[in-house]
Amino acid sequence: MSYSKIILQDSANIVWPLDDIGQSSSVSKAINFFSKNSFAFSPSINVDNTNVISNPVVFGGGTALSFTSSAVGLSIPALGFLSELYDNKNSCIEFWFQPSNLSSTEQVIFKKRNHDNIGLYIKDNYLIFKYGNSASFAEVSADIVNLKDPNHIIIGRSPSSLIIMVNGNFYFSDSINYISLDKDDNHEINDYFDFYGPLQDSWTIDSIAYYSNILSVNDAKRHYVYGLGKNIGDDIFYHRGGVFYNLSTLDTEKILNINWDYPLEWIRATFNNLVKSDDAIQTRMFSDPEFYSYDNNINTASNTISFHSESGSTALASYIDIKSLSNKIDSGDYPIFLKVKLDGNLPLEETSQRIFTYGIYPDRDIATFDLYNNSGSYKILISASDYSTEFNVENPLDQPDLYIGMQFLNKSLFYFSQSGSSVQTASFNYYDENGFGLDPLISYFPPQSNYVFRIGSSLTYSKDNFSSNTRDVNQFSGTFKKLMVHEKTFSASVDFSYLDSYDRSIYSISYDSLMNRFKTYSYGDITFNIHAIDFGEFINDSTQVVGSNIVNFGYPDVQSSSQVSLYVTQFDYNDTEIHSKTKLSQTNYLDFINNINVSGTYLKFDIELRAEDTSYYPPKIKYFNMETYKSTNNTTVLRNDSGSQYILYPSASIIYLPETKRTPSIFMSDSSGLKLNNSVVDFTENIAPKSLDPRTIEGLVAWFDSRFINGLGASNPEDDSKVLIWQDLSGNNNHAIQSDSASAPVFRLQSLNLLTNNQGNGGESGNLNNIIGINGTASVSSNGVVSGNRALQLIPDGSSVDSYIELGRNTASFVFSADSSYKVLGSVTLLKPQTASYLHDQARTIAIYIDSGSGLTFTASSTTASNIAGTYNLSTEFTAPSNVIDASIRLYNGSFSNSDVIYWDNIAIYSDTSINSWLVPLTSNNDTPVVRFNPNLVIESSASADPFISLYTVYKELNSASNSGFQTNIISGSYTQSNITIGSGSFIDYAAILLYNGIHSDETKTLIQNWLDESFNLD
Repeated sequence: MSYSKIILQDSANIVWPLDDIGQSSSVSKAINFFSKNSFAFSPSINVDNTNVISNPVVFGGGTALSFTSSAVGLSIPALGFLSELYDNKNSCIEFWFQPSNLSSTEQVIFKKRNHDNIGLYIKDNYLIFKYGNSASFAEVSADIVNLKDPNHIIIGRSPSSLIIMVNGNFYFSDSINYISLDKDDNHEINDYFDFYGPLQDSWTIDSIAYYSNILSVNDAKRHYVYGLGKNIGDDIFYHRGGVFYNLSTLDTEKILNINWDYPLEWIRATFNNLVKSDDAIQTRMFSDPEFYSYDNNINTASNTISFHSESGSTALASYIDIKSLSNKIDSGDYPIFLKVKLDGNLPLEETSQRIFTYGIYPDRDIATFDLYNNSGSYKILISASDYSTEFNVENPLDQPDLYIGMQFLNKSLFYFSQSGSSVQTASFNYYDENGFGLDPLISYFPPQSNYVFRIGSSLTYSKDNFSSNTRDVNQFSGTFKKLMVHEKTFSASVDFSYLDSYDRSIYSISYDSLMNRFKTYSYGDITFNIHAIDFGEFINDSTQVVGSNIVNFGYPDVQSSSQVSLYVTQFDYNDTEIHSKTKLSQTNYLDFINNINVSGTYLKFDIELRAEDTSYYPPKIKYFNMETYKSTNNTTVLRNDSGSQYILYPSASIIYLPETKRTPSIFMSDSSGLKLNNSVVDFTENIAPKSLDPRTIEGLVAWFDSRFINGLGASNPEDDSKVLIWQDLSGNNNHAIQSDSASAPVFRLQSLNLLTNNQGNGGESGNLNNIIGINGTASVSSNGVVSGNRALQLIPDGSSVDSYIELGRNTASFVFSADSSYKVLGSVTLLKPQTASYLHDQARTIAIYIDSGSGLTFTASSTTASNIAGTYNLSTEFTAPSNVIDASIRLYNGSFSNSDVIYWDNIAIYSDTSINSWLVPLTSNNDTPVVRFNPNLVIESSASADPFISLYTVYKELNSASNSGFQTNIISGSYTQSNITIGSGSFIDYAAILLYNGIHSDETKTLIQNWLDESFNLD
């Protein structure tokens, strides 16, 4: 089964597998999601500036596209996705991505044509999903752990948030309710997603799919594993570190286990510019700058604030205030730098412009930084009380960029640098009549709570206190670019470019023109040491060895361009570097310490947090975990997440675990699959057919398989399609055919929701068979819809308060199994309260009735939905008795008044009672698709069964309470009918049928039955 078929099973609206570029490049499904669009183009793709490669990212695919140019390389129809047409609906886009390298420059992977703020971008190892209009946008980001493996990416939006999933890891944004998309008038002619190449090197794109829902995390993980050509059971997904397996050794063989799950446990760590909250460690939260302009004669383009515009310079009181200084510069020993550009009107001779002020809010200047015109020569003049110092500005008419800074280290220090120059330093010369005096700023450090930095004008002028004399304002006429607070370790022996590229600012601000607000950047780090005496196994007095190790660290919320990075360095106790500083991925095994002598060394861990938008997207660290294990272990254990289940393997040699959960189309040899030894878990790609194939057994006449309706390697039909031809896989062309559509069986796909049909179009087929209105009229309606386009409307007929919708006896062809537990979900919508004076006890509930031999008896019910207009999600759980003859699910109205209309939607039945959300109901609880028959449906093969046969079937009877799941059945004996008829007689699902001429031995029967049981994941 191809990857494309796997994802089509999960109701993809359209898939471009990119497997046959230039011939047939799309596999599509006709879904009502697109019914509102009338596209002037067919859903095809345009390819340019790319190379077709034969080693695709997706396992088993034909080709993929390699992008080697930053131009548009692939254009696919957007079909209304991520547009205002579906602004209140769920949707997502899925594809595979493998870059050859990463860049610190933000690059576009794909975006909507003519919409820069709708698309996916990459910067460093972070993917950034942007969604918004021409004025503002929201975003969410996630990291790419490494480059050697393909990355499975899903981006999507719900009405309230953005989501991004990378290799099964889920991230979501804050509320996006404030985002309103621009109306797009070009949906019919220009509605495309354009995929771009990188600025350098190359990257590969494969298998793009759209969904009109958001895939669950489990589905995303399943697609990821299938796409890699592997399938690992859900029970060994290791969620915290973002990997799918956890290799460790027995608890008794563990050397070290450090597990810091909340901030109080980080007792070994030293924090720099970080704070501890109740549940995480993060950079400081800074107050936002305040921006005021009296005459609004400013320009905020290009992420700057220019105190001038085309109409002239700002005249009155335009400024930026930076408050809460003690939280930003501590006692003053953190140097602060302001970057400005002299692109406005320069001051007249013997006058100045106030660039920067340090003072006491609201109206007292302490130290001022002015651009002064001294007879045509320009200076930065710094003044405090009666003292001053200055720096010369070269060629101001060239509109240079300047850095102006200050610091207080027992005395005032001032810094200046101009484009292309080194940093100059100055201080006040303070003398009085008695000689050396005090620094004029000594009494103003550390800054108090009401101290402020003001950019653009004096503190003596404000929105509450401004002068009409424009010459008194001394308003700056240049452009503000950014402000930053350097680390204490700042050295003045640097140049302008060093300041401009510095990325470890404790605090810095810049203006975001698009979002119309300031963005605050912050940096912080944690350091701690772990010593070999703790993490190594003593082999003798001078030797310590680690057999294997696990390091996890995690952060629940990293968005925008924020980053959390983990580094480790190995030292000896002379502080000589044994292993250089190495950046680790989110989850990593420290291979360089395994199986070597680590005695007399220690590991220094550095975790750095960088946030480019601290106020909105502060990065957080949640936990750190490190485990090491003895090298003398003789077993390896593969654990599930909770650790309650595990499998032991001897580690003296390499062990292969071909598959822990059956993938129907991937056959592993004895030397492929999950590879285990005492320190490594890895996969091998040695995929090969197993020795057994039904065609290798002599006498095969016909082979019908629900996984390959249209033949091996061909696409399966859409869910709920009529099967007019069921291909014979034996090679004998004994295909099963039904020319009359009304008599043809139905192809059904897999789902956790055990229902086969229900409420119209909530994403499922819309089949309303076996849905009955009792004491009322049941029909589909567009009112009260929770998902899709329709819900079930129930109007009481006035005959009884016992009014409900029944999902047919035995729940619409699904059988409750004896002694099994189930959960039933449903959503009920009231457009207005029910007004009848008397209501049934089960009004507005889900009720379960089961017949154990004495008629249908009440078994369980949900809570009652409130009698207030709104939508309510209800659920109930129950265990079926040991004898189940009949069963009914009732969705109650409970009124007799035909004005008390209610609507039901999103009905689900699960055999897993831990599931709490609705999934599309497709078929019964098994991992394979089926061909579904009822007593009126039949299909016939030309296969001749004469004179003796061996017939093998994998089936499930849908009207038998004793048959709780799929099973194999073997019939041997004489059979003289020349044409084999399938179906006609009962409600039944067939997964496979094998027909052989001749009667098999018990050994052969067992061999074939075992193959069927394994292929279809039967117990």
